[in-house]
Amino acid sequence: MIAAILLPFAPVIGERPVVSWPQTATAPTSTALLLTNGTPESLYLRFSCAAALRAEAGDGVLFSTMRPEEPTLEKVGLVVRVTDSTITLATGGRRFALGPANHGTCDVVTRVDGTGLTVTRNGDPLVAHQAVALPNIDGLITGVGPAPAATSDDLSVRIHLVDVPASSATFLKWALILVVALAALSVLGVLFWADRSTTSSPKRAGRARENRPKFPSWPSLGLSWGAWHCS
Repeated sequence: MIAAILLPFAPVIGERPVVSWPQTATAPTSTALLLTNGTPESLYLRFSCAAALRAEAGDGVLFSTMRPEEPTLEKVGLVVRVTDSTITLATGGRRFALGPANHGTCDVVTRVDGTGLTVTRNGDPLVAHQAVALPNIDGLITGVGPAPAATSDDLSVRIHLVDVPASSATFLKWALILVVALAALSVLGVLFWADRSTTSSPKRAGRARENRPKFPSWPSLGLSWGAWHCS
């Protein structure tokens, strides 16, 4: 009984698939990405000032988790834009300045997870553990144009997902399943033998009555004594 109660609450081991993008560093291509629960476990974004300038030469969107024209993008999604050679990041209804894109080389690393938003530029912190919600992800959108010499350091994204349907049971959960299964088999065994005992009891009782010695009843004894006395 206790095992059956605890079984639904036993822990499981969730699979942790990772999405890496873009597939080709020299020619990033926007793509749709539909998540089961809408939000990831964490998002990691890395880009260079060279990629930022290429984005500005396009539509100004370096990276976005939703379509740039979506009105709720800056509130529920995450977007990095480059305007007038200035890099800004917007998420959770807030905007963060990430510095100029045209002042030499730079390496900007952004991470969003359960602890909040963290951004560094050339190793120096720009944003430290700001409380923001994990962004919704409908796609991986970019306006960064192709560059033959580009590498993953110029633009790369890693998204850690939690695939709930693909979760697997822990040892504790398997043990509880085994205990519940054995208990169920035990109950079925007891009910089976109890049913057999109930079915065979009338037969044994009937055989016992047949084998019991038969004695004459008192009225028949009286009639027999009267007949003997009259004779």
